[in-house]
Order: sequence, then C-alpha cells, then structure tokens
Amino acid sequence: MALTVTSVSPAAGLTGGRELAVIDGTDFNIAVDSDGLARMRVKFGTIEATRVRVRSTTRLDCLTPISDPGVVGVTVEDLDAVTSATLASAFTFKRPTIGGVKSDLWYVIERLILEMRRQIIENVVLTTQIEYDADPSDILDVIENAKVPALVLVGPDVTETRGPHARIIEDLEPVGGGAWERRRSQDVETLRFMLHVVDDHTIRATNLLKEVISFFRRNDVLRVPRDSSDPNSPVEEIEMRPPNPSDWRANTNANNFNLRHYSGEFSIVGVPIGHDDAILTTQGGDADEDIEIEFSLESERLEE
Repeated sequence: MALTVTSVSPAAGLTGGRELAVIDGTDFNIAVDSDGLARMRVKFGTIEATRVRVRSTTRLDCLTPISDPGVVGVTVEDLDAVTSATLASAFTFKRPTIGGVKSDLWYVIERLILEMRRQIIENVVLTTQIEYDADPSDILDVIENAKVPALVLVGPDVTETRGPHARIIEDLEPVGGGAWERRRSQDVETLRFMLHVVDDHTIRATNLLKEVISFFRRNDVLRVPRDSSDPNSPVEEIEMRPPNPSDWRANTNANNFNLRHYSGEFSIVGVPIGHDDAILTTQGGDADEDIEIEFSLESERLEE
C-alpha cells in the first residue's frame, strides 16, 4: 500500500502554531529512532511541524508550525522509505480574531466591572489613561464627559505571576491507545489597576471610598465562570489583592470640575491567559510519569 494523506483535522488553525493537528492516511511508518522520535516528517506548506507522533499506520498527530496566513498543502514524509505524500490545500492558517470576541483576559476584567457595579455604584469606567480636564499638568485628567460620582479603573498593567502555578495546563483529553493526552497550555498573569474614586462632593467621595474598601474586604477572590458561554460552567476563584489602606491617596489639586479624588492600586493575581496551544506527553509509559516529564520540559523552556 502506498503512502497517502487523506485528511487533516482540524482544517484550520492560528498562524501562531502549536495547535494539535491529526492526520489520517495510509502506510505511515510506526518506527522510532534511538531517541524515541518518529521516523515521519510533516510539513505544512514548506514549514516543518513539531512533535510528530505516529499512532498507527493510518493516523499521526503533530503540532502546527508558525506560518504566514493562507492555505497550504500538508506533506507527510517517510524518512526510512524516502517517500512522501501531499494533500493539497489541506490546511488554512488564520491570524487570531482581535475584534468582536471576548478573550480570557477581557472576561476577567468584565467580571470585575460587573461586580463593582453590582456591589458599589453603577458608574464604573475602564480607561487606559486619565482625562478629566483639559490640563495635562494635574493628576485629574479622567474622561472629560464622565459623570460623578464614579469609579475609574486605569489599566491593566500586566505582569508575570511567579511561583509554582505560573503556568497551568488544563483540559486533559485521553485519546486512547497509550498514555498520550492532549492538553491546553496557559500562562498566568497578574493584572494591576489604579482605582480612582471621584466625586464633586466631599462627603459622597469619602463614603464612596469607604464602600470600595468594604468591597475588597468582602471579595478577596473574583469568581469567574470557566466558560463564559455556559451559565452552568464551574467557577474559578482568582485572588484579588486590595489597595493597602495606608496607600490610598487623597488628591486635592485644583481642577475645572472641583473634583475630590482618591486613588489606590490593586491587583488580580493568577489570571489565565489562554494560548490554545497543545502540549503532548511522551508516547507510552505511565500517564503520571508523562505529565511530570512535560512539566519539566515546560519549566526548562520558560526559564531559558
């Protein structure tokens, strides 16, 4: 029987690569070399895939490479028999969708805003800069047309979360025929916000500050459903670190709107930033051993 490629699943993926692709065909070489690596090579267009695993003479899988956007053929090569087969126009590389979708990062920020609106005040504003009046020399430049009283979130600044849970792997999917699993990889980041409590009335501004302090005491974690599209999805608890009460600053600079202004910084720690890239365990052996090997590999890669 001749070497052939009959299908590639999925038929599309991101230009950033590292997504699992399953390739079906015939006469795949199941041999491995002395390092346990498959004697088959896979190319998407002219770019070689990584982590090729031959499951049987009719199925293999691999991780897609980084590529320019476009439609490419998928080629499978037998390194021992020096033969190859190509399925034309088998895979489409696409850039990630930026607009019109809610990412993991945005969904956490949205939950934060919704909880503040529910528990404190309706007027919660997110901005990346402060613009209350036209004079950039003072610190009260927060959105000229904003209504008061208001809570204004500036940020987030994103910093790396360090420690044993700095990178998490979820969605274990046993495939059968050994200890192989597909897993989704995620980085975990810390989001830092500057929170501004703004009003044009001293008593209200002070009372609003009191409610903000109470909010963080009640909510040491932010509860975020794992799947935003499923109302019954399990809830993940993400740690929130409130502003230190001694760090709240009362800003009394003169401004066009006669605003009273308090500000403080807080963080949300351990926010998963999904990359949708697959990490494959070694073939065969004990599943727990394979997982340990993968974590070791990832730790080494991240420390380089």
